[in-house]
Amino acid sequence: MSNVLPDGPLALIGDVHGERVALEALLRRLHCHPEQGAPERSLVFLGDLVDRGPDSPGVVRLVSQLVAQGSAFCVLGNHEVNILRGHHKPGNQWFFGDQWRIGDTEIDTFSLHGQLHPFASNRLETDAERTEMLRFFEGLPLAMERADLRIVHACWHDGLGTDGTHWRTVGERAETQIAARLRQRGLLTREKTNRYDHLTGKPSREEATRLVEVELAFQNENPVKVAISGFEEAFDEPRWLGGKWRVLGREKWWESPSDDLRPVVVGHYWRTRAGGDTGPWGEVPPYQWAGGQRPVFCLDYSVGRRYRERGVNGSAPAQFEGALGALLWPEKTLVFDDGLEVATVPPVIGAAAPRGRGVVCGHRAESPAPWPPSGVP
Repeated sequence: MSNVLPDGPLALIGDVHGERVALEALLRRLHCHPEQGAPERSLVFLGDLVDRGPDSPGVVRLVSQLVAQGSAFCVLGNHEVNILRGHHKPGNQWFFGDQWRIGDTEIDTFSLHGQLHPFASNRLETDAERTEMLRFFEGLPLAMERADLRIVHACWHDGLGTDGTHWRTVGERAETQIAARLRQRGLLTREKTNRYDHLTGKPSREEATRLVEVELAFQNENPVKVAISGFEEAFDEPRWLGGKWRVLGREKWWESPSDDLRPVVVGHYWRTRAGGDTGPWGEVPPYQWAGGQRPVFCLDYSVGRRYRERGVNGSAPAQFEGALGALLWPEKTLVFDDGLEVATVPPVIGAAAPRGRGVVCGHRAESPAPWPPSGVP
């Protein structure tokens, strides 16, 4: 797939996470569903098509059909990369075939803050299906751009650009080099996949200090990891998150200075329409752009959290809190699967302080930029 976004109006779609029903509802509202013929505008998916929701195979089949028709484009998310690299993670058992049971029900589970949450999902039945899906994922770029817009799953950075054709080689080479350097310094004595898994309790100050240095290197010095999951920074002290002790959290890279003022649209960073989020987007109102010099918008409105609301018995509430959103471009209007439409709010350009990403993300502009930036519709 090309790394160049098509001309004309677009509908940018956030993380779907296996919610096929929500995706079909959104496509119909956009008049872009395959049943309705040629779409009015090209679709661009921001990655994380899969995991958590009840029908990841159905989502991939639908999106791959749209891509094959030339109606849609898609970039890789960290969940697709996990599958491509054979990494078994909570929520992707639908692909690998791992199974757990709750009572008489086969169900995938995920421990979050000490509570067990279910991932009830349709599963792939044959190796041929897995091969076809891997082929589709392999053909996706890490990022896409055109003169007025840039698209990436988590973080746009100059260290990668849009040349995603050799992402696997780039990422694996970086990982090998990082591991060799850390082992030479005596900081890495176990296999990389066990950096966290060997912990049986809250790490000591000494262990946490080592983990911070190791984890920051593997995350922030690998351009592929940065593109699909963003920069990270150290917590004040270890935190129990996602069923394990962690020493790093997501950094607000969008507050970094940049010379390139093209808007960037990402997914990945859970946000809600109600606001009050606890993640890195929690300080940004629900429909507002962020950004230090360039505007950045997160389009992940947490449809992937619907698994929590269904509960173990799989019954849906009267109304979900999470939603699947599309950002219409160049209108900058949001459309959701449940019918809500709302205009986005421009960012306060130049209001944020630098956060030390000058090398990767560019340098501070001379003066605050207007909205929209020059040359952007």
